[in-house]
Amino acid sequence: MMSRDDPTRRSFERYTGPPMTLGNMRPNRIHSLDAWCLARGCNRHSVVDVNALPDDVPVPSIGPRLRCACIGHLGADARPNRSEYRAPGMGRR
Repeated sequence: MMSRDDPTRRSFERYTGPPMTLGNMRPNRIHSLDAWCLARGCNRHSVVDVNALPDDVPVPSIGPRLRCACIGHLGADARPNRSEYRAPGMGRR
């Protein structure tokens, strides 16, 4: 049985560091966000290009400012569009 102090124990604690910024995403070749409307029953998905925004903008600050194109609801869950990620040497983008 593993004890709490066991260094090999996997930690599933919530991340508490600084939020990811657009500047953190860009070196990984990610230049857009996946966004989902937070209105009940909508869940519309959109990809948002964030190239025009500065590097110091935190990713979590963008979602609450997005408005749904379908129903006009203000507020979305926005996350880095990881489908854009290409590991170095895995083709051009």
